[in-house]
Amino acid sequence: DEGSGMSADVVARAFDPFFSTKRPGEGTGLGLATVYGIVADTGGAVDVQSEEGVGSTVRAFFPASPEAPAPFPAPPDVVVGAGETVLVVEDQRAVREVTVAILRRNGYRVRPAADAAEALLISADIDFDLLLTDVVMPGTSGRELVSALRDRHQTCQVLFMSGYSGSAFGSDRILDATEAFIHKPFKETELLQAVHDALHSSSATERRSLQ
Repeated sequence: DEGSGMSADVVARAFDPFFSTKRPGEGTGLGLATVYGIVADTGGAVDVQSEEGVGSTVRAFFPASPEAPAPFPAPPDVVVGAGETVLVVEDQRAVREVTVAILRRNGYRVRPAADAAEALLISADIDFDLLLTDVVMPGTSGRELVSALRDRHQTCQVLFMSGYSGSAFGSDRILDATEAFIHKPFKETELLQAVHDALHSSSATERRSLQ
């Protein structure tokens, strides 16, 4: 620190609890005392060198450990796309934009839709490999959208997403337990894995072979 520095008397009391050079009400005098306690608990020490008008240097020393440092965990394998087309249907704009961005930067072609009506319009002009749709949306639900698309897009796979897992698998049974589902919010790696699994499931292979 290149500030005003401390006198020898102040340095000698710097780590005393409740000692402060600030005016009453501006400091508790516990900050450096807490630092000292944390360092001392590890078996370490704190050294302060200070000179008025010059500044201060504070060094914290910690005992070396005989144990080797733990290795950083390996990053999870990221499964990326190979140009497959994904139709993303999500009524929440922020979630839709993040989801689209993740998929696009990881090798997928993506067409976004804000609701089922927009998805039906898009689906009339393109073929897609995967429908990634929210379960509960205003108007037409994700389940109803799948039914509307199934006749024309028989080989596409479906991955449902929802922030309300109870709504998806509760007593109303909006989805079957065997249907592909990802719970929001999800991490990037979780989304990519779920999309990959949906595209390469056994049912996806069967649909393509029938085609």
